[in-house]
Amino acid sequence: GEGLARRSTRPTAHARPARRPPTARPDSSRERLYAALRRTYPFVTVERIRRAGAPTDAATLRLTTRCNQRCPFCQAASPHAEADTPLSELLRAASRIASDLPDATLILTGGEPFLRADMPELLARLLALPGLARIEVQTNAVPLGRKTRPPAFPVSDRLRFLIGMHALRPEVYDACTSTRGQFPRALAGVRRLLDAGATVEINCVVSRLNLAHIPRMPALLAKRLGPKPPPLHFSIMGIPEQREVGGLLVRFRQMLAAIDEAKRRAAGLGVVVVAAL
Repeated sequence: GEGLARRSTRPTAHARPARRPPTARPDSSRERLYAALRRTYPFVTVERIRRAGAPTDAATLRLTTRCNQRCPFCQAASPHAEADTPLSELLRAASRIASDLPDATLILTGGEPFLRADMPELLARLLALPGLARIEVQTNAVPLGRKTRPPAFPVSDRLRFLIGMHALRPEVYDACTSTRGQFPRALAGVRRLLDAGATVEINCVVSRLNLAHIPRMPALLAKRLGPKPPPLHFSIMGIPEQREVGGLLVRFRQMLAAIDEAKRRAAGLGVVVVAAL
């Protein structure tokens, strides 16, 4: 994950979601370690954050620049295609992180991670690594909703899926992702994760494209993904360096009003609404 944007997705130029807890100032030795990791593995971003009030290390691995969506506010969008980072390099980086930063959180982002054919193997091997406290996959879930040969995934209490879903009506979803017809597959992918017992959170980047839709999302989430819908998280859109998005920005007070109304409507629906502001 974004001025109101998707929760982080890219080392350096990739989206850094406003969803993150406040950063904790690392000491100089940690800063040197972070810098060494970034030099050795240019697809890695490392930072010190606070989770549940305690400082911890968070490392983001950008698995691919390929994506099946073209969200106009995405900070991760690459101006040119790049080859996917080899599996062996990703595993080397993860092993180094697990060794040098024990109990770190590992975030897997893209592009769309599940466009990689080796994603199931990568997840299985990462979960087998000692030293990683948790693993988070940032995905739009569309590949997981394919009817033919959808990707496999493990289920673990150390693994969670953050789903970029910026609307729960097809026409608004299409506008937010610059696609057509992907919404049913995204929903099917989320249902598949939930049915398997995976830990899931929905992340919605607030922009002018979906501002009027925000208050309706809790009811739609309960309807489409009930009876125990995943938490609904709202993020601030960032400003991508490589594109002009001024027309998508919303005033802070308008965003607050829309999210407050969403929270009011969520009461009694069994929907947890969270905002990173």
